[in-house]
Amino acid sequence: MKQNNQRWWDWPAILLLFTAFWVAALRLEITDWTKDLDRVVTLALIGLVFGYLLGQSKFSTRFVFFYSLLLSLIVIPWQLCLTMEDKIPWLERLSSVGGRLWTTWGQFSNNIPVEDSLLFLAAMMAVYWIASMTAGFHLVRNGKPWFGLALACITMLVIEFYDAPRSVRGLASSFFAILIILVISRLYYINLHRRWESSGIPVDTETSFDWMRAALISGFILVALAWNIPTWLRALSPGTPERREIAQSWLTVREKLSNAVAPLTGSAPTQGDYYQSDLFLGTSISTSEEIVFVVSSTEPRPGGSRYYWRARTYDQYMNGQWDSTFTGREDITAVDEVLPIPQWQERFEASFTFVLQTPIIRNFFTPGMPLTISRPAQAIGNLVDQDYLDESTLLAVPPLRAGENYRVKSSIGAPSKNALE
Repeated sequence: MKQNNQRWWDWPAILLLFTAFWVAALRLEITDWTKDLDRVVTLALIGLVFGYLLGQSKFSTRFVFFYSLLLSLIVIPWQLCLTMEDKIPWLERLSSVGGRLWTTWGQFSNNIPVEDSLLFLAAMMAVYWIASMTAGFHLVRNGKPWFGLALACITMLVIEFYDAPRSVRGLASSFFAILIILVISRLYYINLHRRWESSGIPVDTETSFDWMRAALISGFILVALAWNIPTWLRALSPGTPERREIAQSWLTVREKLSNAVAPLTGSAPTQGDYYQSDLFLGTSISTSEEIVFVVSSTEPRPGGSRYYWRARTYDQYMNGQWDSTFTGREDITAVDEVLPIPQWQERFEASFTFVLQTPIIRNFFTPGMPLTISRPAQAIGNLVDQDYLDESTLLAVPPLRAGENYRVKSSIGAPSKNALE
């Protein structure tokens, strides 16, 4: 920041104001209401530069007023004449522009629809020229560019009111609002800095950066709130599309949350598979092609042998149902504990890994006669000779859920033809 004859020449403030007016004029251009709106952008930036220079000069305010008036009578017609073909002589261009403005002004004054957009273009040039020049001048001269900024803000509001809402155009207005907040914050800091210096209060070199960073964050928050408050209000109003959309989104979220907390206490029980001590037969038994588990083996299956996946063995049939009369129980607490089996011939050992696909399973699926299992289990069967338990089923303790896996090593019968004879 540089003080020269009590001028407010501050590069951050100058660049912020320059960018703000560029965005404001660009917002008008992207409406595409008429041709040559880019001339308004050029005129606004030229006016801002002249305002900076006149504010830094030693000219009196009265001289600057008359000089600016004369400059306006030159620059605005010059930009209007540039909208015509280059091959037309300048005097003819000037007279044509004057005639078109006079005609359109007459139509406007008599409440007749204006047929030429040149009047609107000239009005926008005048508004942005006055706003930018006065803002630039008063920023450097006394640090108070409020009139020019207010004129630019009012123009932006009018444009937003009449222009069709689109996301890109809304972003331009939001960016302009953030820049205005930064300009105001910067000027307020400059004023405080001058007071501190006049009072002999030392100022840290990082104070300016911290101040502007806080202003930038605050600007983003304020603009985000202003952007979303109308939508929030409509969402709270019954019968609005926003309210219906929020309600539908909430139903979707609630359904997903219900699915996520289903296993918790008090929720609906999860359906699973459990082969109990009895098994009814008939058409009432539900069947489906849903995958229960996926299994892989470490050894290739010998030729002529088959794998039968056992969940439970039933030994008695009566009154249309199978029953399991096995009463012996044995807890298998140690992982990979070896289960005793008879010394039978014509058998081979293989290891299997099961990955469960159904929600809950209580019974372990095993091929042949299990030797070891990687999970705690309870074996149910008939005790033979106090050493061997003829298993009917192995129950998982606790039950297994979808996605879990377990390993089983089994002894599987593969009798030869001679052995069967």
